[in-house]
Amino acid sequence: MAGGRLMALFRFDAGYRGDPHEHTDAEFGYILDGEPVCNGVPMTAGCARGGTATTHEEFRTDADATILSVFQIP
Repeated sequence: MAGGRLMALFRFDAGYRGDPHEHTDAEFGYILDGEPVCNGVPMTAGCARGGTATTHEEFRTDADATILSVFQIP
């Protein structure tokens, strides 16, 4: 944890469906394995995604997935 940010490793089981949630500050994610779908956009291993504050209306994965994420501590 540095500067109010947290780095976390998330492992999602096949069939995971996340509840809608909002990031009020920029978030960065790097897909280590799997093929999660975020807001209708499929992502694959090696994909990096970052940007400004966002709302995740949809986050799901049909297969196991691992993501490294950096975000503002809620």
